[in-house]
Amino acid sequence: MVVTLKIKDQFFDRPKVRNAVDRAKKKNLSRAGAYVRRTARSSIRPATKKQKKQRRHLQKSRRRRLGRHDPTISRPGRPPRRHTPGKRGIRLILFGYDQASASVIVGPVRFQTSGNNVAQLLEHGGSGFVGRGRRKKRATYLPRPFMQPALEKESSKFPDLFRNSVKG
Repeated sequence: MVVTLKIKDQFFDRPKVRNAVDRAKKKNLSRAGAYVRRTARSSIRPATKKQKKQRRHLQKSRRRRLGRHDPTISRPGRPPRRHTPGKRGIRLILFGYDQASASVIVGPVRFQTSGNNVAQLLEHGGSGFVGRGRRKKRATYLPRPFMQPALEKESSKFPDLFRNSVKG
């Protein structure tokens, strides 16, 4: 009886293992990004009809700007409210897998404008300009975070995503 032993059979096939790990990482990071995106989108609720009715009533009775008393505006520390019909604005919260850094980026789309980055002002607060043309006025935004709470809420699911995920 002849017994042969090939040394190559005793080691991992490195490219195969690397490819399996990379596929699993991309799949699971993308899934984590989708979870955070879904939670961020669902946290931005529309202003209710009751709040809009209260706002109209206040505008008529006071004949002045509502400012901080506007019932359609969320309170600081709470996620912002949506004022447009449909889901147009929240569909612009996206995620993408970055192969170069093997990471996921989740957040609202930033448009190339010379004005404010409204999403950043909502998330962290700060000051920016409101209005268009000559009617611009400086306004102070109090933070109304929606991305960080979404990440914190979904981060407990991340370890389970990566458990037993590499299959060869």
